[in-house]
Amino acid sequence: MYHLDRTPPGLHYDEAFNATQARDVLRGVNRPIFFTGNFGEEPLHMYLEAAAFALGGESSWVVRWVSAMLGVLWVAALYFCARSFFPSERLLPLAAAFIGATLYWSINFSRIGIETTTLPFVLTLSAGALALANTRHDWRWSAAAGILTGATLYTYLAARVWVPAVFVWAIYLLVVQRRQMRRWFHNWMVIAIFFTLTVAPLTIFFLLNPTALTGRAGQVLTPELFSTNLARTAGMFFIRGDADPRDNLPGRPALDFFLTALFLIGIAVALARAKKSSHAFLLIWFIVMTLPSALTDFAPNFRRAIGALPAVVLLCAAGLDWVWKLEGGRWKWKARGTLPSPQLARVIVGALLATGLAFSAWSSASAYFSDWARGSGLFYSFDAGLLQVAQLLAARPANEQLYISPDYHDHPTVQWALDGRAFSSFDGRHVAVLPNSALPATYVIITREDRRFSPQDFFPNAQEAGTLEDFENKPYAEIFQVPAPAVPMVQPQNKLDAHIGESVRVLGYDLTREGERIDLKIYWRAEARLREDYTVFVHLLGPTNPAAQSPLWSQDDAQPGHGSYPTSRWQIGETIVDAYELKIPRDAPLENYQIEAGMYLLSSGARLPVSVDGKAVLENRLVLNPIAK
Repeated sequence: MYHLDRTPPGLHYDEAFNATQARDVLRGVNRPIFFTGNFGEEPLHMYLEAAAFALGGESSWVVRWVSAMLGVLWVAALYFCARSFFPSERLLPLAAAFIGATLYWSINFSRIGIETTTLPFVLTLSAGALALANTRHDWRWSAAAGILTGATLYTYLAARVWVPAVFVWAIYLLVVQRRQMRRWFHNWMVIAIFFTLTVAPLTIFFLLNPTALTGRAGQVLTPELFSTNLARTAGMFFIRGDADPRDNLPGRPALDFFLTALFLIGIAVALARAKKSSHAFLLIWFIVMTLPSALTDFAPNFRRAIGALPAVVLLCAAGLDWVWKLEGGRWKWKARGTLPSPQLARVIVGALLATGLAFSAWSSASAYFSDWARGSGLFYSFDAGLLQVAQLLAARPANEQLYISPDYHDHPTVQWALDGRAFSSFDGRHVAVLPNSALPATYVIITREDRRFSPQDFFPNAQEAGTLEDFENKPYAEIFQVPAPAVPMVQPQNKLDAHIGESVRVLGYDLTREGERIDLKIYWRAEARLREDYTVFVHLLGPTNPAAQSPLWSQDDAQPGHGSYPTSRWQIGETIVDAYELKIPRDAPLENYQIEAGMYLLSSGARLPVSVDGKAVLENRLVLNPIAK
């Protein structure tokens, strides 16, 4: 919980997406069994966030508080799981809980508000219930195991390989413990029945929406790189870890050298005792749940391998337990005198293990709260600047018109902070959007990306109202205020009195040429709302082009602002200064050329009607000044 409101800063895209969906759940706007946005998201985390919003209000802190609480509960789940696997042990469950609570990998994900954090908690409970169902043969534990195993599929995409892992363990038990499996087969039937009932709603949804099942997985699956990614994934534990600053201190291995030693001992112990169902389950769990990292892009990937995190912790704890016991808990010395007594030896080894655990905890805390938290790159990795921009606009008076450049209209971080308040967003490198209203306006220009557009070029009374800086004190954004009346000064080089359709007026255009490049700016005025997103066509026409068998030599077709300000977002009274670029091919003949422009609907190709000075124009096009080759 320490500094949860500041570390990490901001609220990055995935966190904000979950938060906006949870807000819709709370308000009854949308309550699906699977969220199809953001390439598909499992629902459990969103519904937990919605419940937290109902209790603690809608804030970025509550978004992360949900993950922090899941992290706390996961530590308890680890203890439960270790006791379920090794019921006669006392030290091992405590060691697992301590390692899980202090491991950098778990700390990092317990402080980010994404659905990934739900998987370790639910999966660990599932594993513990499965272990108890296999040893106690109580139908209630079997029912719990079936429900919890099914529930993992509602947490995070990587959970889809947990079911195969459980199936592999069942096959192992059928081979190694055939008699017991025959005797207690009905327990596994109970597990299967409750699992099926739990996943039934999600299964029905995927049957009706098959693309939702394969959407995200199809994007990240890279089996052709499996061998390379497998080596990288294997090395992420003690050589080089995840490079993504949102998931790790870039390059830091998942385990420090002390935990690496315990982990390798734990694997050796599990292999040596593989005939025991608990140790076999740990190995299967670890191997299968690392596959999402090896099978997908950007390996090693801590986020996609997070299902293996509990197994890694349990293996480390098993290694520590073995070192403490050293073959049954009895220290045997071949010589006396120079060697310490067994009691003193145990004290020494215990002190060394405690020191190692303390070092590991300090290393994680130092790496996270010092090295990682002070990284200047987190400002951009967690959209801290974008959140500040959106919060600044949300605090502006209700009568102001709000504008952001470049285009972040659909970015969840902006949508989260503005919470439904109307705003316009465009890419000022390609288009200028200018209100014409009695209302004042506020512009935030993210100058790190857009250094071209300035409201002061169009509004003589625009005032610079401040600057936002990143963590290195470099300029990130500038704020401009345009007092009422917000009337832009636009003076196109070539004036027109033309209309496209019934909603768009053409005020004129600028036409310049540099070498073989033609720059065109069209001045649109929105006189009514448009429901469709129309595409602008800009064509360079001349003698017949042999390659195209038409007079078309060059074109630049795009939605206004190169797609950043589609016509369906235009507000009545706005002036849109829209830039296009044409290139004259070197093989074009030495002739005069014409430029034509207009709008059409991409789905049908139908052009909007064009009129100039009140007269309809054939072929629904504006013919601009000729230009020579």
